[in-house]
Formats: sequence, structure tokens, C-alpha cells
Amino acid sequence: MRFQSKYLESTITRALEIEINFIQDISRLFIRVASNVVYSIYLEPSTISRNSLRSQQLDRRAP
Repeated sequence: MRFQSKYLESTITRALEIEINFIQDISRLFIRVASNVVYSIYLEPSTISRNSLRSQQLDRRAP
């Protein structure tokens, strides 16, 4: 009986460790996706507008 309870305890402990690792991985993935979305919404438009302004200035100089 003692062996069974030790085995059960180690199995439950291992299952909890796996579950915690899974939750941490999902959290990291969510944070990465959210930061990419924020980057694409707020930072990329300013980079695009800067690049388009730069290309417009180059186009004006061309003729």
C-alpha cells in the first residue's frame, strides 16, 4: 500500500509539472503573439510612412 501511494504521488507530481510547463509555454506563446500584433499595429505604420516619405523625397530628386 505504501508503494502504491508513493507511485501515485510521483505520478501526480509529474502530471502537475507537465501541466505547469504547458501553461507556461502557452503563456509565452500568447505574449509573443500579442507583442507581434502590438508591434505591427503601432510601430510598423510609422516605419512604413517613414520609408514612403523617404522614397517620395528620392522620387522628387530624380528628375
